[in-house]
Amino acid sequence: MCLEPIPPDEAGPSSNRSLRVAYPWLRHRHEGDLYLPPEAYHRLLKPYIFDGISDLGHFRQFLGEVTIPGNQVILELGPGTGRATDVLLERLRPRRLDLLDQSPRMISFLRNKYSDLSFLRFIESDVVDYFQRPHVAYDLIFSMWSLSHAIHQNFMQYGTKKGRDLTLNALANMFQGSLSVGGLFYLMHFDPLSDEQRMIIRQRQKVFPFLAAPGQSPSKQLIDEVLEGLRRDGVMTWSCKHYAGSPIIYNNLDEALETIMNFHMEAVLNWSGQVRDVLSELTGDLRTHMCQDGTISVRPGCFIYKARRVG
Repeated sequence: MCLEPIPPDEAGPSSNRSLRVAYPWLRHRHEGDLYLPPEAYHRLLKPYIFDGISDLGHFRQFLGEVTIPGNQVILELGPGTGRATDVLLERLRPRRLDLLDQSPRMISFLRNKYSDLSFLRFIESDVVDYFQRPHVAYDLIFSMWSLSHAIHQNFMQYGTKKGRDLTLNALANMFQGSLSVGGLFYLMHFDPLSDEQRMIIRQRQKVFPFLAAPGQSPSKQLIDEVLEGLRRDGVMTWSCKHYAGSPIIYNNLDEALETIMNFHMEAVLNWSGQVRDVLSELTGDLRTHMCQDGTISVRPGCFIYKARRVG
């Protein structure tokens, strides 16, 4: 399936019916905090490999290298369907594990998935909202990919200045107010300068205009700023390593478009008046990564943060 044969329509969201016939997955609407249904999330998620190790493999490796201190009270930010949660539970049974996700759909899924584990607590909240004040002392806080999403949502909701202030307060409360002395922090963060994210951000900035700024994303800049300030104050030690990933392989153009529009961009532009231009631009970008057999090969990137509170 390709984009060119679709005839032009009149302007406006209701004009895109022909697109939704040609691309049935465009019928998925952005549903705010609900995010994707879990089954769609699993179907669209591609393997992410960095230095020959999957994203979950890097987290598993981290858990094998460290000793979780204290009473083992742990917080996961944005667990989604529990991919990283499963990895954690392979290794240990903490005294308490809090799973924080803003999607009621994901929280419901997790409650059912882990219904036999009494030490889990489920928190339906946005990360930045949750950390506007300090919470219990966690011995490990970790997040696979989702922290940047929460930060950027607050920029969009409140504007750059207020979003920045809320984020700085939340990060300070998380690292200094909610992490035990000796407590650990682990984060996998996307690289906006990777081939994959350049394409995605070109479209996401139509909704999140602050992403148009050159260089690293606002989320990474603020995380670095807070961690470095706490390092100077003798509160945290931290490292951040960049990885160029193995190419993500899409079987065809339609699969790549669906994954970007519904998974990475959460369907926010599917029913907008811009969707035809978005699809056209994405198609052009993806074709520069098309192989002779029609598959599409796009290289991602990431940053892995490891930090410890020392004071």
